[in-house]
Amino acid sequence: MTIWAVVNGARGSQELDLENNRAERVLGKPPVPEHLNVLVSPSAMHPLITWDLPQGETASGYVIYRADRSDGVFDPIGSSASPRFVDTLAAPGDRYFYRVSLLDECGVESPMSGSAQ
Repeated sequence: MTIWAVVNGARGSQELDLENNRAERVLGKPPVPEHLNVLVSPSAMHPLITWDLPQGETASGYVIYRADRSDGVFDPIGSSASPRFVDTLAAPGDRYFYRVSLLDECGVESPMSGSAQ
């Protein structure tokens, strides 16, 4: 069972997923996706981002992040149930940097992977 709570404080309201927080405390964060790769072929309209699931791990999904600089702010741009994602929002000719995080079966999100462009 997932329990949602809204916490009001000096920094505003914030929703907390208590079940996921408990799973993270007990099990720790899931591992980071590996071998992030971005393929932009001359004929492709949009970048294809691929990565590997760490050996022996399972994932319920992934969150894909993008920034315009390697040290920039990475904003979520989509999600995927498999270890690949096509960035259909990318403007042709623009340079982007990507990172990916893994969601485990409890919905706990891993730290972001290293960036790739």
